[in-house]
Amino acid sequence: MNIFPFLSILFLAFWIVDVAYAENAAERNPSSQTSCYALIKQVEDMFTDFRNTGEIAPDPNITNTEIFYAVIDKCPSFTGTDKAYKDALDKARTRAEILLLAGSFPATEKTKIRDKILKCVTEIREGDSFLGLTKNITVGGAVIAKLFQYNLKTKKASVNAEGVGAGVTFRVYPNTSMTPFDDIRKITSDCRATTFDAKLLMEDLDKGKVAFPLISVTPAIFASKAADKSDVSVQPAILVGFFRDLINFGIGFNLAGAPRKDKGQVFVLVGMGYGFNF
Repeated sequence: MNIFPFLSILFLAFWIVDVAYAENAAERNPSSQTSCYALIKQVEDMFTDFRNTGEIAPDPNITNTEIFYAVIDKCPSFTGTDKAYKDALDKARTRAEILLLAGSFPATEKTKIRDKILKCVTEIREGDSFLGLTKNITVGGAVIAKLFQYNLKTKKASVNAEGVGAGVTFRVYPNTSMTPFDDIRKITSDCRATTFDAKLLMEDLDKGKVAFPLISVTPAIFASKAADKSDVSVQPAILVGFFRDLINFGIGFNLAGAPRKDKGQVFVLVGMGYGFNF
């Protein structure tokens, strides 16, 4: 029995299925610059409609979410010399993230939602260059008051310890705390949560925030002056903050102003802090 015709038909059938699957995969999971340009154009057109009307028009062939995530996650960032493609992709990714965020709200108050989101998000990749240190870190100022201090050498603890510190605070934003965005520099400082201003955007369109820091790290200098002493005590410390800089745990040492026998002694502390808008 000659099985060659049968194998030929089977091979042809597999080839047809494979081609069809590949075309569908290319649409859903773009891997070439050409297919990504098509998706970039879709995002640009949808963003233009959103900016003009506050509405996100659905695509009849593929869900909006699939388009947005295809541009954000699957379009390759080519490292060649095609700067035009890279710039278009960076802009489209930010706009896809904006559309994803807008799509999470109910259809009511479309223009108010649009205005707030467009105010919260910048399309400039570098954002505010000083306050946006990296993709997941911002830097600014904070003040911290001591609540508790324990001297590791003398084994003495003090509650409501004297001393107020100020320092440079590095806030850390994991991607999960600024969903759907992947770069804190895209989010303006007014829309980043601070110590006592941290409502969700879904809760309050006027004052709600888009990004929430997980922890903060603050190198600080504490200064205090006892009523019966003339010298000011200076204590450098480094602290890790939680709840948007509110509660801080750290370690420091006596640098100056303390009695000679106390200089250089190390202590641990707990403090209450306040972080500024950055």
